[in-house]
Amino acid sequence: MKEAPRLVFFRPLMGRRKRVWLVGAVALGGVALAGLATAVALTPPVRARIELWRRGVGPGDEVASVHAASRVDDVETLELLRLATADLDATDHEGRSPLHTAIAAKAHQAAAFLLDAGGAGTGAGEPPLSLALGSRDPELARLLLARGADPNQVDSEGFTPLARAVAEHDEKTARVLLAAGASPHVDPPGPDGSVLEHAVREGWTDFVTLLMARGATPATLGREGQPMLPLAVALGRAAVTAALLDAGADIETPLVTPVSEDFMTLVPGQYARHYLTRDEGITPLMVAVLRGDLELARLLRERRASLGPTRALVKYPLGMAANRRDIPMMQVLLGRDPAEAAKSRRIVVSLSQQRATLYEHDKATLETRVSTGRKGYRTPTGEYVITNKHRQWTSTIYEGAEMPYFMRLSGSDIGLHQGVVPRGPASHGCVRVPAGTAKRLYERMRVGDPVTITQ
Repeated sequence: MKEAPRLVFFRPLMGRRKRVWLVGAVALGGVALAGLATAVALTPPVRARIELWRRGVGPGDEVASVHAASRVDDVETLELLRLATADLDATDHEGRSPLHTAIAAKAHQAAAFLLDAGGAGTGAGEPPLSLALGSRDPELARLLLARGADPNQVDSEGFTPLARAVAEHDEKTARVLLAAGASPHVDPPGPDGSVLEHAVREGWTDFVTLLMARGATPATLGREGQPMLPLAVALGRAAVTAALLDAGADIETPLVTPVSEDFMTLVPGQYARHYLTRDEGITPLMVAVLRGDLELARLLRERRASLGPTRALVKYPLGMAANRRDIPMMQVLLGRDPAEAAKSRRIVVSLSQQRATLYEHDKATLETRVSTGRKGYRTPTGEYVITNKHRQWTSTIYEGAEMPYFMRLSGSDIGLHQGVVPRGPASHGCVRVPAGTAKRLYERMRVGDPVTITQ
């Protein structure tokens, strides 16, 4: 067999020295190329893409992958996508950003990563904070706020986050928002003029306290055109009224005139309408009286609400209660407990018998003859309360008429007092009591004690 010819490269072209140089050059070039390739392979984007490729994420799958990782709280994959220069704010086919996806899934870590990496959540739909609040996730809302979310941004329905939290009775979120700088001076959609009004109407005492502590003003007018304190009273909100007062609301806040028909529906009755349409300076206490609300009247009196009169008709709260013949209300205004007063002492006057009997703890302890109003001045029957006591009193109607031991009945023109007691009615309407007995009654009876005049 013939030996195969040997291939000798470059031998005809160069000598031994040149061959050594060429081999060295080729070797050095190979090393350089290998180093370049290694350097390229070690750059973060390339390494990230290789790792993503190993996880099945190709170059065209980045948007879907960002949303998928955001949905399952996969921060590791999100970091690889960031290193691979993927768009962390790219919207999906419905126009939602990855941040929206993370919030909807309550993926806290992914949401924090996206925010820190510049994912602003500028896609379609609600602002990210509103979406977080809608998911009832205060911690997620706190995370967004800590990273610069606007606590006063309005959502698609016109609600600020705080207005939404109050409307949904979400006190925990409301506290987070207020602590982050949400303004309590906002007008939510709908008929309510402020978030404070909404809380007042719903009777949410804690919200009222919270909002007032953050600067909400009770002077804001509600939908009926009235400040918050009179509104709370008109709605019968005792706890809210107390909260407003505790937070600094003026207990003498007057009604704004003219009073609207809408407000008058909250305080019904002919007497109420009379004063609401004709008078000025009606206070929250007067509103409670006109509504017959003993609980609120007691609360306001305990907080030292004035018993002073209105500005136009000069009508006192006690007189308003008397007009309504509201015995318990008069007793409350006078600082008495109606139940206690009814049991302690009461006087019963009989017109037909011309006699009066004192009952103490339901036992008759004193009986006396009396003289009531003669013809044309008949003493009116009914239930009364002693509203004033005067050791010495001179009539303001019948000039010079002395009425010792005078006890006025329900703020009216009549009362019990010492006087001449013939056999039969002889007065101008008052109940005359013999000397001695009048003093004894005067000393035993207290303001607020009831008096019944029967036929």
